[in-house]
Amino acid sequence: MAFKKILVATDGSANAQRALNVGIDLARQYGAELIVMHAIMGGPMPEGLLQWARAEHLVETPPEPSPAEDIPAYGRLGTITHDRLMRVPYQARLAVARAIVEDAGDHAKKAGVAKVTPVIEDGDATEVIDHVVKSEAADLVVLGTRGLGTLKGLMVGSVSHKVVGLGHCPCVVVP
Repeated sequence: MAFKKILVATDGSANAQRALNVGIDLARQYGAELIVMHAIMGGPMPEGLLQWARAEHLVETPPEPSPAEDIPAYGRLGTITHDRLMRVPYQARLAVARAIVEDAGDHAKKAGVAKVTPVIEDGDATEVIDHVVKSEAADLVVLGTRGLGTLKGLMVGSVSHKVVGLGHCPCVVVP
């Protein structure tokens, strides 16, 4: 089987980086287009990604919360919640997504992949991957076994497990 379009889903995690490297190797081997996609996540941003976003000046470092700020609130600028996680504004999430996809695309191009297509979409990672597989007619999906998802993801099934279960095309799950 020759692959023409290989989709690599990335969230910027170490596992996603390993999956990207496998996707790059396969794309070079088959002369395939590499689709690098990221699903913009909702909810609290994982601490490691938040620290990186702060270092890259994509997200401002919030001041220490006072007791009044410790109560969940709503609004376009987000808030610090009672669990001390930062609710990151959408524009910052989009900037992080662009940086993740651009870095992955640059890495692929430097490694010799001729055609790299970036894709960023909002939503649940499994649903976004499913949509992109169909809309881009990908014939192989490469993703890591564990990314930046929440503990809830461990209990209800990982993204990789769900994507494999969709069965639209072959999947390579990279540990």
